[in-house]
Amino acid sequence: MSEEKMDASPVASKASKFAWLAALITGLLSFVGLAMPLVLTHGATYDAPSWAFEEAFKRKALGAEILFGGNGAIVWPTLLLYIGILVAVALVLVGHFIKKEKQFLMIAMLIFLVAGVFFIVSANFYGFCNAQATVGDAVKNSPGFEDGFNDNYYWYIQNYIATCDSRLGVGAVWSCAFSFIGAICCLVASLSGEKYSVHDITEIGVLTASAIVLDVIFHYIPNIPGQACSISIALLPLYVIALRHGAAKGFLASAIVYGLITCATDGYGFFLYPLDYFVGFAGVAVLGLFRPLILGKTQTTYNIKGIVFIIVGTLLAAVVRLIGSGMSSIINYGYTLGAALIANISVFISAGICAAILVAVYGPLLSVNRLFPVDR
Repeated sequence: MSEEKMDASPVASKASKFAWLAALITGLLSFVGLAMPLVLTHGATYDAPSWAFEEAFKRKALGAEILFGGNGAIVWPTLLLYIGILVAVALVLVGHFIKKEKQFLMIAMLIFLVAGVFFIVSANFYGFCNAQATVGDAVKNSPGFEDGFNDNYYWYIQNYIATCDSRLGVGAVWSCAFSFIGAICCLVASLSGEKYSVHDITEIGVLTASAIVLDVIFHYIPNIPGQACSISIALLPLYVIALRHGAAKGFLASAIVYGLITCATDGYGFFLYPLDYFVGFAGVAVLGLFRPLILGKTQTTYNIKGIVFIIVGTLLAAVVRLIGSGMSSIINYGYTLGAALIANISVFISAGICAAILVAVYGPLLSVNRLFPVDR
């Protein structure tokens, strides 16, 4: 048994050693998708006064030209995905050459993961952006718009998107696959040297279970009118995991374990998991990136620097959650961008409450971290 461990160890070490290079290569390979069809779609014709739709042409393949205004509106969300991947590739290089700075690899991993999830719905991006541009301007100039069309605007957009019936092209699937592979490689590289002791597994398990229980409790509290998300402190234990154990373990606990279980128990359907739960809760890991500044070795009691970065970290986590839930509202429910942001703004209230509690227990948390240090 011991010989097997000794033989396997160099293999695992070598794999993690070159994981950054694999992440770099797979990130660059994502751009090959631009040379392939990104979406397969129908066009649509419509008559504004009667609000009638018909297919304009047979389904055809559209490539990278849609990112720059060809065949309709600029599909800016997909364009941002490729820009994000380029940023992630740069962070992989920085994370490799700046030793002991695995935070860069974790940020790259989060970008790759978010990009992979959003590539899955890139056909929806095309339909939405194209509908907003081609239908929006036309209907505002159509007869009777002021008298009643405004009330049916969302319905009109959704029906236009359904008529276009866009599907994923092989290019989007290619970029999605290599984004996920790049994320896995970044995770392997960032976890090199990490250890999972019995104490770590127990603590992470108990805190994750606590978060799930809190989610069930707050699930029965009515939402604020007009808000898609309820106010909750269920993420508080997950923030503690990210602070104590770092961004990588915080991500696994929040986006994977907590996200999957709460998606199942909330009862809204797994079609919401990629954006509302996976992307939304992956933001918890962002707080773990500030761990050295909050629970550093020289910090023994309340201090301004730690308090500031607790607030900044939870705020950034809320921004990531807003992106995930906001895009879910746009794609799954047909909201406009402004309406989606307003409907999910309560995530900042929840994050603010969690930040206030973390600041209040910052001193005891430092003491716990000193008495029961995490083996990193």
